[in-house]
Amino acid sequence: MKMYRFTVKNKMLSDSVDAVCIDSTKENRKLLSLAKNAGFTEVISIEDFPTYFIYGELSEKDVALFRDVLLCDNALECCEEGTSCLQFSDTSSLVETCTKQSVADSTATEVLKVARGMGINIEDFVTGHSYVIKGELATERVKELAEKVLCNPINEVYSIGFMESLTAKEKGKIEVARFDVMNMKDGELEELSCKRRLSLDLTEMRSIRSYFEAEARACTDAELE
Repeated sequence: MKMYRFTVKNKMLSDSVDAVCIDSTKENRKLLSLAKNAGFTEVISIEDFPTYFIYGELSEKDVALFRDVLLCDNALECCEEGTSCLQFSDTSSLVETCTKQSVADSTATEVLKVARGMGINIEDFVTGHSYVIKGELATERVKELAEKVLCNPINEVYSIGFMESLTAKEKGKIEVARFDVMNMKDGELEELSCKRRLSLDLTEMRSIRSYFEAEARACTDAELE
């Protein structure tokens, strides 16, 4: 089963500054701030590009339809198939993420529905991100950055460099993490919320603990989503 990858970029308009470009710049600055606060002072910039992975057999017409119509707003964005659109130097690194198969993804569900309704031979559709990081980072530091800032381990898997083809079977092998929430103390609950980037306060985490105490079982990463 072949994998096709599409990357979306904002068009830089010379005569005006559009809202999408402004939002994109804000998000990139937010990522840089998070990286700096996490101790990655050598990072100069981080650019985030939405990336989509399609599994199936597409005709040239199908590829053009995804590239030019289904995956981007042509007025504000451009979409390219392949890897050549992501260019980086010797002092840049690439981290890519994709959504786990076990996670509900409304975008993927909708695209699959539309594509199959149009008779396109598509077996799976996975959403993700491509992060181009500027700064001199060793491979181990890039991995740390991916795990601490760029990848949400509850919902995503990551790759240093271009994401390789993942068959549905291979994606299904992604291990499910389990947490003994029902036996955790308050401090451990707060640590779990912080480590897994749940943005839940202690009261909310206590409610989760109470639920799994009643269930008398461990909590999975998908349930923490």
